[in-house]
Amino acid sequence: MNPQLTWHASLPASRLHAAWAAAAGRAIVDPTLRERVAQPGLALAREMAACGWPAEAAWTHLVALSPGVPNPRELTELVWRKLRGGSCPNEAAVAISGHLRAILSAGDDEAQSARQLELRTRPLREQWEARGPGLMRALADFTEPDLLVERADVLVVSPATGGDGRAHALYNSVRIEGLLANADPRLPEVVRLGWLLAQLNLELPIFSEQVDQRRLPRLGELATLPAILRAAEEVELARLDAATVQLALDSWHITAPPLAELPALLLSWWSTYQAGRPRWAIALRALDQMLTGG
Repeated sequence: MNPQLTWHASLPASRLHAAWAAAAGRAIVDPTLRERVAQPGLALAREMAACGWPAEAAWTHLVALSPGVPNPRELTELVWRKLRGGSCPNEAAVAISGHLRAILSAGDDEAQSARQLELRTRPLREQWEARGPGLMRALADFTEPDLLVERADVLVVSPATGGDGRAHALYNSVRIEGLLANADPRLPEVVRLGWLLAQLNLELPIFSEQVDQRRLPRLGELATLPAILRAAEEVELARLDAATVQLALDSWHITAPPLAELPALLLSWWSTYQAGRPRWAIALRALDQMLTGG
């Protein structure tokens, strides 16, 4: 199965992605963008925390929804309903939407910025159309066909950090920075995109029912890492070895437990999974236990 992708070059998502990165302490490579989004991004993060918004979920909602809801006040109220329910208090709505407005207006020539982002979308899209179908077929062969979504939205955002991306399982979408060339030839961006897409179906009960839902996002990132690298190895895009696993952990900014031998652990888990081919849900539970010592 090859997921049907709808591509979007989104300035609102780009600016919120950059603000998220700044608030998370990531290095913003463009000094002008850093100057414009860092302060409102940090202020927004503080305000969200004061309102009881869980940071990861809040940023996911904001980035994923922003292409269709660019109005800051409407976006604030929509995310409030999703996270807290009911109506957003006016004081909170004014504060959050004010920070959002500062972030979403952090640009000069909107038309030129939009054109540049469209140009940045083209290389990744062309690479995906050439190599993505084979990569995802291999992924289905090495895991389960139902792990692949039928369709998804790809939000291409400006390269705030020089290479990053996140999956939005609730919205069946991913965001990925539009690089004109691979950040590292050992790990092409098309493989990063495949890894993000591989995470979108993990919230289905058939895959996630046996693990703690609070750990599922991080667990999904780690479980799909050796899976997508094995698929990439099959189609000669990357290798599945300890060095490449570590490279992916670093390059893809995966939040992982502080385990010194994490690449070896992931490779051991993957080898055991391939030898027995249990259901993916059982394999996820086994990895969860290995990571938590359960």
